[in-house]
Amino acid sequence: MLLGNHHKRSILDRNESAITSNPSHQHFLRRESMKTKLFIAILIVTASVTQGAILDIYADDTIQNGDVYDTVNIYDSLDIPPVQTTVDMTGGEIAGCHLYDTAILNYWDGEIVYFVTHDNSTAEVHSDYDYSFTLEDESKIFLHNGGSNFQVLIVL
Repeated sequence: MLLGNHHKRSILDRNESAITSNPSHQHFLRRESMKTKLFIAILIVTASVTQGAILDIYADDTIQNGDVYDTVNIYDSLDIPPVQTTVDMTGGEIAGCHLYDTAILNYWDGEIVYFVTHDNSTAEVHSDYDYSFTLEDESKIFLHNGGSNFQVLIVL
Protein backbone atom coordinates (compact mmCIF):
# COMPACT_ATOMS: atom_id res chain seq x y z
CA MET A 1 0.00 0.00 0.00
CA LEU A 2 1.36 3.41 -0.97
CA LEU A 3 1.29 6.20 1.59
CA GLY A 4 0.01 9.61 0.61
CA ASN A 5 2.10 12.77 1.22
CA HIS A 6 -0.13 13.74 4.16
CA HIS A 7 0.43 10.41 5.87
CA LYS A 8 4.22 10.57 5.29
CA ARG A 9 4.36 14.05 6.84
CA SER A 10 2.51 13.00 9.98
CA ILE A 11 4.96 10.10 10.49
CA LEU A 12 7.88 12.52 10.18
CA ASP A 13 6.27 14.95 12.64
CA ARG A 14 5.75 12.17 15.20
CA ASN A 15 9.36 10.96 14.81
CA GLU A 16 10.71 14.51 15.12
CA SER A 17 8.72 15.22 18.27
CA ALA A 18 9.83 11.89 19.75
CA ILE A 19 13.47 12.84 19.15
CA THR A 20 13.18 16.32 20.65
CA SER A 21 11.19 15.16 23.70
CA ASN A 22 13.82 12.55 24.65
CA PRO A 23 16.17 14.14 27.30
CA SER A 24 19.30 12.53 25.87
CA HIS A 25 18.43 13.83 22.41
CA GLN A 26 17.80 17.31 23.81
CA HIS A 27 21.27 17.28 25.39
CA PHE A 28 22.74 16.20 22.04
CA LEU A 29 20.87 18.98 20.21
CA ARG A 30 22.06 21.60 22.75
CA ARG A 31 25.66 20.41 22.34
CA GLU A 32 25.35 20.59 18.55
CA SER A 33 23.86 24.09 18.86
CA MET A 34 26.74 25.17 21.12
CA LYS A 35 29.25 23.71 18.64
CA THR A 36 27.60 25.67 15.84
CA LYS A 37 27.70 28.91 17.87
CA LEU A 38 31.35 28.30 18.77
CA PHE A 39 32.18 27.63 15.12
CA ILE A 40 30.45 30.88 14.08
CA ALA A 41 32.31 32.81 16.80
CA ILE A 42 35.64 31.38 15.61
CA LEU A 43 34.80 32.40 12.04
CA ILE A 44 34.01 35.95 13.16
CA VAL A 45 37.27 36.23 15.13
CA THR A 46 39.22 34.74 12.23
CA ALA A 47 37.62 37.20 9.83
CA SER A 48 38.58 40.16 11.98
CA VAL A 49 42.12 38.84 12.46
CA THR A 50 42.58 38.22 8.75
CA GLN A 51 41.44 41.76 8.07
CA GLY A 52 44.71 42.79 9.70
CA ALA A 53 47.24 42.66 6.91
CA ILE A 54 50.03 44.71 5.43
CA LEU A 55 48.90 48.01 3.93
CA ASP A 56 51.24 50.12 1.77
CA ILE A 57 50.03 53.72 1.32
CA TYR A 58 51.39 55.96 -1.49
CA ALA A 59 48.76 58.75 -1.49
CA ASP A 60 46.88 60.81 1.10
CA ASP A 61 44.57 58.58 3.10
CA THR A 62 42.67 58.17 6.37
CA ILE A 63 42.75 55.26 8.82
CA GLN A 64 39.56 55.22 10.86
CA ASN A 65 37.46 53.22 13.33
CA GLY A 66 37.07 49.63 12.21
CA ASP A 67 40.35 49.54 10.27
CA VAL A 68 42.67 46.84 11.62
CA TYR A 69 46.15 46.22 10.21
CA ASP A 70 49.20 44.26 11.26
CA THR A 71 51.56 46.65 9.47
CA VAL A 72 51.05 49.98 7.71
CA ASN A 73 53.86 51.39 5.55
CA ILE A 74 53.46 55.02 4.46
CA TYR A 75 55.53 56.26 1.51
CA ASP A 76 55.61 59.30 -0.75
CA SER A 77 53.83 58.81 -4.07
CA LEU A 78 55.37 56.88 -6.94
CA ASP A 79 55.16 60.00 -9.12
CA ILE A 80 58.32 61.58 -10.51
CA PRO A 81 59.10 63.69 -8.62
CA PRO A 82 57.39 62.04 -5.63
CA VAL A 83 54.54 63.85 -3.91
CA GLN A 84 54.47 63.91 -0.13
CA THR A 85 51.85 61.60 1.41
CA THR A 86 49.83 62.59 4.48
CA VAL A 87 47.82 60.03 6.43
CA ASP A 88 45.34 61.03 9.13
CA MET A 89 44.61 58.35 11.71
CA THR A 90 41.32 59.05 13.48
CA GLY A 91 40.72 55.53 14.80
CA GLY A 92 41.43 51.89 14.07
CA GLU A 93 44.22 49.59 15.18
CA ILE A 94 47.74 49.10 13.83
CA ALA A 95 50.34 46.75 15.30
CA GLY A 96 53.27 48.41 13.51
CA CYS A 97 53.44 51.61 11.47
CA HIS A 98 56.46 52.65 9.34
CA LEU A 99 56.86 56.07 7.73
CA TYR A 100 59.29 56.55 4.81
CA ASP A 101 60.53 59.32 2.53
CA THR A 102 58.89 62.62 3.58
CA ALA A 103 55.54 61.05 4.52
CA ILE A 104 53.51 62.55 7.37
CA LEU A 105 51.32 60.74 9.87
CA ASN A 106 48.78 62.79 11.85
CA TYR A 107 47.89 60.41 14.68
CA TRP A 108 44.70 61.68 16.34
CA ASP A 109 43.03 58.58 17.73
CA GLY A 110 43.10 54.80 17.54
CA GLU A 111 45.84 52.45 18.62
CA ILE A 112 49.34 51.97 17.27
CA VAL A 113 51.44 49.49 19.23
CA TYR A 114 54.70 50.87 17.82
CA PHE A 115 55.83 53.03 14.95
CA VAL A 116 59.12 53.74 13.23
CA THR A 117 59.96 56.89 11.30
CA HIS A 118 62.56 56.56 8.52
CA ASP A 119 64.25 58.98 6.12
CA ASN A 120 62.75 62.51 6.48
CA SER A 121 59.29 61.43 7.58
CA THR A 122 57.28 63.16 10.30
CA ALA A 123 54.85 61.86 12.89
CA GLU A 124 52.48 64.31 14.57
CA VAL A 125 51.09 62.53 17.63
CA HIS A 126 47.96 64.10 19.12
CA SER A 127 46.81 60.95 20.88
CA ASP A 128 47.22 60.25 24.56
CA TYR A 129 47.61 56.48 24.18
CA ASP A 130 50.71 54.68 25.35
CA TYR A 131 53.05 53.93 22.47
CA SER A 132 56.55 53.01 21.47
CA PHE A 133 58.40 54.63 18.59
CA THR A 134 61.78 54.63 16.90
CA LEU A 135 63.27 57.58 15.04
CA GLU A 136 65.75 56.84 12.28
CA ASP A 137 67.70 59.00 9.85
CA GLU A 138 66.47 62.62 9.73
CA SER A 139 62.90 61.84 10.75
CA LYS A 140 60.91 63.84 13.30
CA ILE A 141 58.19 63.22 15.83
CA PHE A 142 56.09 65.86 17.53
CA LEU A 143 54.22 64.88 20.69
CA HIS A 144 51.06 66.84 21.50
CA ASN A 145 49.06 65.73 24.56
CA GLY A 146 51.66 62.97 25.01
CA GLY A 147 50.71 59.65 26.53
CA SER A 148 51.43 58.76 30.12
CA ASN A 149 53.81 56.01 29.08
CA PHE A 150 55.96 55.90 25.97
CA GLN A 151 59.33 54.60 24.87
CA VAL A 152 61.66 56.34 22.44
CA LEU A 153 64.54 54.79 20.54
CA ILE A 154 66.70 57.12 18.46
CA VAL A 155 68.83 55.40 15.83
CA LEU A 156 71.71 57.49 14.50
